[in-house]
Amino acid sequence: MDVSIVGRCCFSSKTLSILICKDTKHSDICSQICTRFKELQADEIELTYAIEEHSSCLLETEMDLRVLHLSLSKENVNAIDINVIRAGGKVFGSDEQDKID
Repeated sequence: MDVSIVGRCCFSSKTLSILICKDTKHSDICSQICTRFKELQADEIELTYAIEEHSSCLLETEMDLRVLHLSLSKENVNAIDINVIRAGGKVFGSDEQDKID
């Protein structure tokens, strides 16, 4: 069974889709995001996602990634929107950009 997830990482009104496999590390995700969004650095971003009635789940550690995989597997979901937040800054996720503009 394939346990890969498509993470749609939203920042500054743009979306980057990445593959999150069972062995993907948090640092791998941060690195991919910062490679594509040049204005970001891995030590200054916060990642959140929403699932079920939980609107702001943190994605900061390897354990958070395991919980993400387990939660999506339980719901039979294979893609998730991930909001990329600049630490100390504003949220630039899928719905937030419209509120800022």
